[in-house]
Amino acid sequence: MTKTIVPVSLKLFLGFFVLITSFLILIAAFVNTTYAEVLRENEVKYNLLVNNKTKSQFDFTISLIQNTTSSLSNNAYIQKLLTDIENNELPDTQNIAEINSLLSGVLEIQSYMENVHVVTLGSEVYSAVPTPNQPQLIKSYQEYFQKAMDGESIEFWSGGNIYPLSYIKPIFQTNPRRVVGLLVLDINYEFVREMFMASAIDANERVMIVNPEGQIIFNFPYTISYTPLIEQYPEILQHDKLQMEANVYGQESIIVTETLNMSNWKIVRLISIDDFTKDTKRLGLILRNLLIISFIAGLLYSLWLLNFITKPIRKLAEACKRVEQGDLSTRVDIQSRDEFGSLGKSFNMMISQIRQSLEKEICDEKRKTQMQFQILQAQVNPHFLYNILDSIRWMAAMQNAGNIAEMSTALISLLKYNLASLDAKTTLQDEVESVRHYIRIQKFRYSDNFDYSDRLDPDTLRCQVLRFILQPLVENCIIHGFEDVERSYQMRISSFIDDDTLHIKVIDNGSGMTPERIQAVNEGLNKDKRYNHIGVQNIRERIKLHFGDTYDLVYSSEPDVGTIAEIVLPYIPEVPQDGPDTVIGEDITK
Repeated sequence: MTKTIVPVSLKLFLGFFVLITSFLILIAAFVNTTYAEVLRENEVKYNLLVNNKTKSQFDFTISLIQNTTSSLSNNAYIQKLLTDIENNELPDTQNIAEINSLLSGVLEIQSYMENVHVVTLGSEVYSAVPTPNQPQLIKSYQEYFQKAMDGESIEFWSGGNIYPLSYIKPIFQTNPRRVVGLLVLDINYEFVREMFMASAIDANERVMIVNPEGQIIFNFPYTISYTPLIEQYPEILQHDKLQMEANVYGQESIIVTETLNMSNWKIVRLISIDDFTKDTKRLGLILRNLLIISFIAGLLYSLWLLNFITKPIRKLAEACKRVEQGDLSTRVDIQSRDEFGSLGKSFNMMISQIRQSLEKEICDEKRKTQMQFQILQAQVNPHFLYNILDSIRWMAAMQNAGNIAEMSTALISLLKYNLASLDAKTTLQDEVESVRHYIRIQKFRYSDNFDYSDRLDPDTLRCQVLRFILQPLVENCIIHGFEDVERSYQMRISSFIDDDTLHIKVIDNGSGMTPERIQAVNEGLNKDKRYNHIGVQNIRERIKLHFGDTYDLVYSSEPDVGTIAEIVLPYIPEVPQDGPDTVIGEDITK
């Protein structure tokens, strides 16, 4: 089943997109929860404080009323009048004139007043403006005398029969403290209502003023009935100060209830939340626009960054595909001065090295094939001889020609080793055994005038070696070493292991070689080839092809002393096979 390949660019884009989006969402949530809510709350508080003009106007008017009544109640003329009446004395005419003048003056100064009255315990009324129904007025205020005497309050608000709104303040005398009269200020209802309406319009509020009994004294707009609101939220009358959010007439609003200063009336304001939070909404709109701009900028930057990152990656991926298809001439052109540029240069160098290594490997394989073909050619000719020699051996044995039979047997064994396998590798034990057969044949040829021996470390017998690396060296010793040598000629093969390396030495005491010739042989400049075109240089090349340049064949020699050919191979042991090993250190003398 083919797996769908997801491009790296898509993964990076999705990663950047999710990261930027999450970051912006977190910022928006943080601002909304920690800043916007606080800002909204502070804005509401600020507007409630700044826009409470209606309450301020009423508090100011009430303060004027109370200050006026306090001043009048302590006036000496009024106090004397009330004292005379309490003592059943006739009021002084001049004192009454002063009182009338005082009340008229107050009425002229304070435009919010309709009339001012001084009501005595003797059921007499002194007014700034004469009233037509004094008996009815006196009767309506009798209950306030009783309430003041009972100590219920020191001031009263009343909706009278004659005037819709009046402020009543008892007048006291000391020693002992007792109520001696009432000071009544009839409020100009139209004036107060216009003031109330102007403040509400200016503050863009829906507002009403109610007394503790729930009676609505003023309200704006006039077309709205606020009675259902009081019935729905009775806590408006229960608390001196209240602020709550509610749905009023289908609109989210804030209900603010406050008790007027020096009065038990309550002013109830209905404020639309939308009106108060317009600055917060404007800030939220700005924030949303900033978030959108940031999102677009982040998206564009992500696209640029992705192109910056993935473009060289795509070039490298395409180059790798071409290399995978066998095009080793592929190169990438990444000009950036960063890791991608270094990676592009490294890629080009790597492909060049791979191409060089591949060309070298192909060349080495060709050389190895040519050498194996040469070895095969060397095997073909002895194969024909093998059949003939086998016949000669049997004929010599039948005619009791022992030397001929022994020589034929050694030659047959040698040819069997040569023709046994085309594998380039064998064991040291088999390679040395092949050399012994070769030595037996050469002893017959040279009348047994040289000695051969081997001293092999038992641990080296099963080590892997290349075929035909010892026989050419032994042949060179026999061919070249006998020249101009009068002493007894000897050859020896030894082996040992040193630091995980197999060392094999072919040693003779022949004529030796000059330093110049040794240098030529070791450097591969010697062109002499023996043993059917398989010479020293051939052995050296085969060693390097199979095991690497670390391993080699090295000659050392001294004229008239002898020559040592040392083969250095890796220590590669093989699994031992059943059967007796070749005798170590065997001397071949016949």
